[in-house]
Amino acid sequence: MLARHRKIRPWRAAAYFLLALGGLIIWWDPTRNVEPVPGLVRWVWASFIVVGGLGAAYGAARDKWLYEFAALPLIVVGFGVMVLVLAAGDGSTGRLAFACWLGSIVVQAARRWFGLWRFNRQLRKARQQQQKGGGLSA
Repeated sequence: MLARHRKIRPWRAAAYFLLALGGLIIWWDPTRNVEPVPGLVRWVWASFIVVGGLGAAYGAARDKWLYEFAALPLIVVGFGVMVLVLAAGDGSTGRLAFACWLGSIVVQAARRWFGLWRFNRQLRKARQQQQKGGGLSA
């Protein structure tokens, strides 16, 4: 299990970094699909994606799950807003396809966050058992 984790970690870090890079591009040069959105709103949600992507990339690269756990909600909210903006647009098939693609990122990021949440909960239970003197059973 641990060997598999070590192999996946660099790929996960690269994916998060690419999400952050996409957020920077939206800051700098928004696509015509998001141009109608007011600049401040676009800047805030792109900031969520950039900060979330960089935080999660750092957490994945350094095997610091807490950074990834804290950053994933920013990614989910940032891309979730983009999905809503795209889906509420003119209804073109291109916009809807792009909204579906981004929606899949939201689902995957949320799934990862819930996995880390379960890991955190199990870790706390194990520590409580160990502090009570029960130790970790094999």
